Amino acid sequence: GVDTVLDPNKPVPIVSLAGAADESYDARGAPNVSSVMINFELPTPECSNSGEVMVTLATQATLTSWDNFGFWQGWYECRQGKEICGHLSGKLSLKSRTGLTFVYENEYWHLGSGMNDHRMRFHGNLSSVREAISTVTMSGAHLGSNVIRLSVEDLFTEFEYLEKKNLLWDPKRLFHTLIDATLEQAKEICSKAHYILGVECHGFQFLFPVQLEAVIRNEYVLPTAGSPRVNISNYMQNGKIPNVFFFSPPVTEYQTAPYEGNAISFIKVPLGKTCLGSLKPGDFYVDIRHIATSINLNPSIAVEKPAWEIQGGFEFNLAGLTIADPDGEQGFSIFTTVLNATRGFFSLPFGHAATMVHGTGVRDSEYSVFRANFTETSSILANIIYGSVSTPGTDTVQVSISDDGSIGELGRLNASTLVTLTLNFGPLNQAPVITTVPPSVRTVRAGDGFGIGPVVVFDADLNANRWDKLYPVGSFSGTVTAESGIIIRVPNMLEAISRQSTLEVLVGQECIRSCNFFSFRGNDEAVND
Repeated sequence: GVDTVLDPNKPVPIVSLAGAADESYDARGAPNVSSVMINFELPTPECSNSGEVMVTLATQATLTSWDNFGFWQGWYECRQGKEICGHLSGKLSLKSRTGLTFVYENEYWHLGSGMNDHRMRFHGNLSSVREAISTVTMSGAHLGSNVIRLSVEDLFTEFEYLEKKNLLWDPKRLFHTLIDATLEQAKEICSKAHYILGVECHGFQFLFPVQLEAVIRNEYVLPTAGSPRVNISNYMQNGKIPNVFFFSPPVTEYQTAPYEGNAISFIKVPLGKTCLGSLKPGDFYVDIRHIATSINLNPSIAVEKPAWEIQGGFEFNLAGLTIADPDGEQGFSIFTTVLNATRGFFSLPFGHAATMVHGTGVRDSEYSVFRANFTETSSILANIIYGSVSTPGTDTVQVSISDDGSIGELGRLNASTLVTLTLNFGPLNQAPVITTVPPSVRTVRAGDGFGIGPVVVFDADLNANRWDKLYPVGSFSGTVTAESGIIIRVPNMLEAISRQSTLEVLVGQECIRSCNFFSFRGNDEAVND
């Protein structure tokens, strides 16, 4: 699905469809794809749902042999009826047809239905139209570009007619004539032209009896601008001359000198408040690119810790860099990775299998480039070593990857991320803290046993994400000593050793029963256990 808010100032959204390698092909030689859904969203209406809008929805395939995936907003539309035009295009279906009225389009010889159709023109209130176009499904997309055009405009039911004299209109927009019609009949036909004729009416030119007599007398028709003037015989029906000439937009007007044969122009002007408001009438496009082979998908790169505080003159693992690529993870794609730093150097982990493009992979100053498959690239970035300089300041590291376009169409795709490193100075090691249950001085009876736990050991270097490390790193070593005559028992020592492989009791295994001294070593979790 593609969400498309109708905004003519935004770029044309492009949706790419890929066919599988073992897919079937239709009669045109194009891979059969199921469908793609386009979600059109109308802006918040500026009228109640009683107002209506007119929608034109059409699709046209521009086959690869014609334009090599080209896209033009001034597109060619097929005007040869559903049988021919439907074969040249995919099929569109609305989410809902409830409350819609479909209009026959005389120019296209077509009445849309809203289901599996290459073209449709319909109107309805705002809620019905919003629901209908909220999901437009295209099926049977051709190879190449399949352009969907959506036109939305206010539909008015009441009009006034602005009268103008001494104007000629371009005959190319003439779509209908009437004989012996009254002015009111002409207005009614123009107001309802999109319903009864399938054409939008811009207005009409009217010959009153005086003008009609002048036309007959001079044997030419002046309502239209032509060179030479259009002969009267072109419009005669059963020996009669029409007195009303209807034109569709856009109309080109020509000023002419007053003459008794000049028709009077009546321009249709809608009455009432618009529903679409700031959304001007116009066309909005989505280009569905159907590609025969698979499509190259975007890689991505993430950093768990984008800002660090580090020790100057310090080498450490720049941990937390991870990459993803839906098609590169299969192992076929080769990635190019670029490491940039404003200061400092990079070292790749020992024994890596990457091909170096720039640098040796050992203390490469500020810039290093290597190529490897997805698995190897992931492993290298997870273990990359960064070395800081000794001068105070801020380092910026940029890590960029490119999938080299080795999977599918659409070419090379890139991703990058930044890590900021602020150099701090001072003691790297911080002292541990031992906490026991109070009180620290107790009075007991001779021979009685009592517990002094829990004893909690905390060290910012081990128990927390220290400012220069992403993960707790390091271990404790320590001793517990009792004065003469005091018995120490550690009943859970064996359990702790079995749970924590990192815990090592150096002296005092017998403290399970009793002792007066033992020493140990392990990480923070093991020691506190």
